[in-house]
Amino acid sequence: MTQTREQMVENLHRGICEVIFTKMDGSQRKMRCTLNETYLPKREQVLNENAPPRTGDNIVVWDVEAGAFRSFRPESVSSFNASFQILNG
Repeated sequence: MTQTREQMVENLHRGICEVIFTKMDGSQRKMRCTLNETYLPKREQVLNENAPPRTGDNIVVWDVEAGAFRSFRPESVSSFNASFQILNG
């Protein structure tokens, strides 16, 4: 069952999720990402980084392996694993 954009965002706030999606160039990408504040850089660092622009329905996330902001289109997601690492609470 495919998750809605809202469900993805909610799970991303809970912990680290694994997302497999099709990039704009047609290639597949697997990304471990989150919106949980525990993993996000401090605000000062965020202001100095080039976060992807919020365009359309894209979900902007923190890629925990790349240590940078990335984004994906919800309709391009082929797999969303919210049980990868969910924080308690």
